[in-house]
Amino acid sequence: MEKIRLIKKKEDGRRIIYTINQDFYIIDDKKFKIMNNTSNLSTYLNKNGTSLIQLLNTCIGNKCIHCNKDINKNRFERKQFITYKFCETCDIQSIVKLYRNVPCIICGKNVNRKNIIYSTCGDNICISKYRQKINNNISSTHWVNNSNNYDEIIKKRTNTRLKNDKNFNRKYVAWNKGKTGIYSKETIEKIRNSVIKQMKEGRIKKTGQEKIFENFLINNNINYIYSFIYEKRQYDFLLIDYNLVIELQGDYWHGNPLFWDVDNNDNSKKQLYETQIMKKKDDIIKKSIINYSKYNFVEFWEYDIHNNFCDIVNILKQKYKIKIN
Repeated sequence: MEKIRLIKKKEDGRRIIYTINQDFYIIDDKKFKIMNNTSNLSTYLNKNGTSLIQLLNTCIGNKCIHCNKDINKNRFERKQFITYKFCETCDIQSIVKLYRNVPCIICGKNVNRKNIIYSTCGDNICISKYRQKINNNISSTHWVNNSNNYDEIIKKRTNTRLKNDKNFNRKYVAWNKGKTGIYSKETIEKIRNSVIKQMKEGRIKKTGQEKIFENFLINNNINYIYSFIYEKRQYDFLLIDYNLVIELQGDYWHGNPLFWDVDNNDNSKKQLYETQIMKKKDDIIKKSIINYSKYNFVEFWEYDIHNNFCDIVNILKQKYKIKIN
């Protein structure tokens, strides 16, 4: 079957609009005028078990650009053949936006968002220039390069860490000890670029329980600071109007006593790992710092955030007099 000639008239993020670019179309030795009126051809095709849309589909071989499935929602109206780039399953905002053109931050070339690599078009030269730009920004703003007493600060930090290690009998093991050769060059590169991206965007990825608790604060119009820093220590939330510091402890990393043998006397529970023991010792330091401050302190476990949130709300209302809507 002869294909009808189509010319592209308009295109956007989701659709392509064509117009017919020939005067007549011949099928089964019958000649139909189609430039300005396709009704006769459409009627003939319908009588023979097909349609004008199906015919036009064969002319462009229209498939979803994301999953390559056939697209069945094309239409012909007002002398225009309107075809879609995505099937009904893929025609959602999260997928469509991947195919929008965005400029490379270095060379300005427009590329699909799905092909963007760390804000660049993916060219090695652009990636290299982008990394150098980020590194220069980090170097120019890092406290080390803007401090006149660098040696004094480093010495004080080292002495404080050694003192705390001795007081709490902590033994640190480097995170990468014994891991030589485990990570491929590609994995190391991904880790490095992920850190650069987070630093560039100035974002901290919240945990699931932090998102739940933050939504609770927002819905109840409670003023707060997320990732509150006090005495060089980071705490999850500060409720500003109540001088209340809140820590949301992960069940695994902080060793929830509900699941872990914290006191080493319950064989029915899991034994703590060295990293968890170190984390719990660090939690004691953080609590003691707050105890000598103007702030109150309360911690909630990840399990309770997900399963007993009403109990948490009652504690905040009754013990700390938090006003809940």
